[in-house]
Amino acid sequence: MNQFVGKRLKKARQNKGFTQVQVKKLTNIHNKTLSGYENGVSEPDYETLMMLADLYVVSVDYLLGRTDDPTPPNYTQEPDYEKQVLAASNLGEAGIIIANLHASDKIDDDAFLRLHKKAYKHFGLPPVKGAEDAAHTKHKGPGSGVFDKDNNGKGND
Repeated sequence: MNQFVGKRLKKARQNKGFTQVQVKKLTNIHNKTLSGYENGVSEPDYETLMMLADLYVVSVDYLLGRTDDPTPPNYTQEPDYEKQVLAASNLGEAGIIIANLHASDKIDDDAFLRLHKKAYKHFGLPPVKGAEDAAHTKHKGPGSGVFDKDNNGKGND
């Protein structure tokens, strides 16, 4: 099997910031199969190689070692960062991906905010531990009871 193709596949995946699990979610290629490709144990078929080249935004010639320039020919489309962010396993991971894209100047402030909104909408906010209890407590600590009525039905203001 071709170790060179495997090394290029792994390098291209890592350069895009994808884990094997994220690639699985995006392509339905099992991560063990992808690992086999990357380790030179097996080789992807032509369609799979093209799909991975498109996902990693590299040319098939680059993956095959025919050129050292990864740029696909006539490439004008901006990478699908939204797809990359939504492939994360949770909101925290999505936030890290967005922060890395922003820090590397791959996205501007508007895209940064748009991607965060998409991530929050997709993953939702994680529950805050203890928030449910705090919201429904009958505790009368400092600052509470301001709107309670006294014995005459009047407020305490």
